[in-house]
Amino acid sequence: MNYKPGPLLGGDLLGYVAREFQKVSEALKDSAATVFYRTSPETDLSLSAGDSANYKAGLSNNVTRISTSNTVTLTGIADKTPFRERVLINVGTGVLVLKNEGSESSASFRFALPATNWNLSANAAAVLWFDPASSRHRGISRT
Repeated sequence: MNYKPGPLLGGDLLGYVAREFQKVSEALKDSAATVFYRTSPETDLSLSAGDSANYKAGLSNNVTRISTSNTVTLTGIADKTPFRERVLINVGTGVLVLKNEGSESSASFRFALPATNWNLSANAAAVLWFDPASSRHRGISRT
């Protein structure tokens, strides 16, 4: 923070405090367009081995913790909320596979990933964003 208090001139304490608060406010100003906080995670979900088409993720949370003990493949998420960002976290020991353009899911529930399938090993996460123009959950990033 780049703030230095100014001198008190003429005994105007109220004016001085107002000016100093304004200076502190300017020094701390956040020029970001928005501040985004992720909601509390959905309770742990346990998925068994195999494919899961049109996975019904909780609609109230943007963070979903998924426990896998084997390889589980998701081909889509049954949620078409426009512009929604969703984080999937694999909290299990297996691999969570997000299948790119999986035909097992309805077209508007599919993933549009920048590469082929995304494999999320234990403790890995993926950030997805629903693009209403293309009706796809787009992959933004993964760990």
